[in-house]
Amino acid sequence: MLKDLSELLKKKSTFWFGIFFFINIIYALTRHSVDFYQFWLISRNAIFLKGYDIYAVNSDFSQPLFFWCIATVFSVFTYKTGLFLWNIMQMLLVTCIVILISRILGYGEGKDGGWDEEKHLKEGSYVIPLVLAAVIICDNLWLGQANILAFFFTVSAVYAHLKGKSWAAGILLALAVAVKLTPLLFLVYFIYKKDYAVLPWTLGGIVLFMFGFPSMLYGVPYTLMYLQDYLNLVIMPFFNNSVRIRGTTGFYHSNQSIDGFLGRHFTDFGIKEYGANGIGKLHNYLDPANLTLQQIKKIGLLVKAALVLMAAFAFTGSKKRAPQLLKFEFALVFLLILFISPASWLNHFVTVLFAYYVSLNYIRENNSSSTGKRILKAGLAACILLTAISSPGKYFQSFSGMFLGHFILMLALFLVLFIEKARIRKTWQAA
Repeated sequence: MLKDLSELLKKKSTFWFGIFFFINIIYALTRHSVDFYQFWLISRNAIFLKGYDIYAVNSDFSQPLFFWCIATVFSVFTYKTGLFLWNIMQMLLVTCIVILISRILGYGEGKDGGWDEEKHLKEGSYVIPLVLAAVIICDNLWLGQANILAFFFTVSAVYAHLKGKSWAAGILLALAVAVKLTPLLFLVYFIYKKDYAVLPWTLGGIVLFMFGFPSMLYGVPYTLMYLQDYLNLVIMPFFNNSVRIRGTTGFYHSNQSIDGFLGRHFTDFGIKEYGANGIGKLHNYLDPANLTLQQIKKIGLLVKAALVLMAAFAFTGSKKRAPQLLKFEFALVFLLILFISPASWLNHFVTVLFAYYVSLNYIRENNSSSTGKRILKAGLAACILLTAISSPGKYFQSFSGMFLGHFILMLALFLVLFIEKARIRKTWQAA
């Protein structure tokens, strides 16, 4: 990691990478970073106010209990000092994420199908995805969000999985889940890849981080109360496929999930909420607003099931079979996390950074399929264009450009994965 970091620092574009983060951190300090302020305040109250119930009082927040333990470390400082330290941490984590992704892209490229230790992202390739995802990364920094932390632990778990260190992959994945529940999908993926040893380490880590550490901070009685609230208010509504789980999982423009898309356009929500002003009037003509909440709930569940089924057909059942294709699978799991979740806000989309790196790396490789390159170029271009169009404000976002763009990119990655699997199959037959 240190060697890769030193190589990264030698690149010319690293200077602009640093300037980008510096400007964003300074801007974050001059504004009201809504989410971090709430993290800072809630974690302080949980320590200093007797009987304070994190989830009952703050029903819009769904972070697992271990996250509040982490936030407590920053809440001992003043709000602005804590925010500065939080964003410095975020900056370092994004840098480590870029390094880890660069290393992961070298897996399966060796002559024996293993690691190509000399393979790194081409000059400039490591910074272009950061530019494409700049709005998403900035939103995380400005709000003081927690998604980068969970993303880092998940990418680290993927790296450990490829290194054959199931115990490390399990603990790192447990850390990710203890910060944000949705990376749990990677546990299903690892088991599908026959890495069964990761299961006890993940489950043991979840118990440690979700119960052990919080018990030392809050005490056992309060920890049990918090966990019961978390189960009732966050986990059970998700498994019951509730249309609205909490106040923040409605169909507003900021929710760019499948549930948000269907609810915004296929019920009368979009017309009522946005149809009276400016460009929002287009909802009156574009939205097929003729479905009920129960109908879109069922349709959303069917779409999610279809995506999972498609992944089961597209992915190989073994880590050692066609290892050069695993990078596509990782990118797709990160995208599936966004679309299976009932709510995916702008800042949640930081995980698409993995898909951007995979796509750009594939497009720039000389031995990639020409058809696959064209498909992925079109998918990435559509993704960036639709995301950019939806960026100016809430009325633009209400037309779901971010959702549609990344859904198109996901489908393009699925197509390329099938194309590459067919190419490999022909190579085996020829041999």
